[in-house]
Amino acid sequence: MRGFGANPAALTQKRWSAPGYAVFRYLIAALFGIAAGLALTAINNGSANNAGNTYTLLSVAAALIGGCALVGGTIRPIGTTFGAVTLSLVAQLLSALNVSTDYTPLIQGGILMLILVLQGLIAYEGPHEPMADLAAGAAVDLVVRRHHRA
Repeated sequence: MRGFGANPAALTQKRWSAPGYAVFRYLIAALFGIAAGLALTAINNGSANNAGNTYTLLSVAAALIGGCALVGGTIRPIGTTFGAVTLSLVAQLLSALNVSTDYTPLIQGGILMLILVLQGLIAYEGPHEPMADLAAGAAVDLVVRRHHRA
């Protein structure tokens, strides 16, 4: 499935339609969501309307720690798994150190912010020269105009 999502030509070669494939992906995601909801209900021995609120930070943070950019993009499942394990280990470590459970989301959020800052620093390309960008754009525009005249 991941190969189809990254390569639209593979979809057409296998005679899949893009809307049909999108429905298929959402159907699989819905089945996993149903399974997760049933598992959470079983763990809590009942249902509650706010039982999953604490998992929102963890799910987003696991993907971001695993290497996904905040603005989107591709990610490897092993990275998300690594992020989830890291957050679970942090929670277990805080519990072993007798830190109040009220501070666990605070520390996990701090780790998430640190990861985001590091991702931003790694992606930073430095200041751009506005005149160099303008000159490059003007050169491309000049080449395009000459090509259309010929």
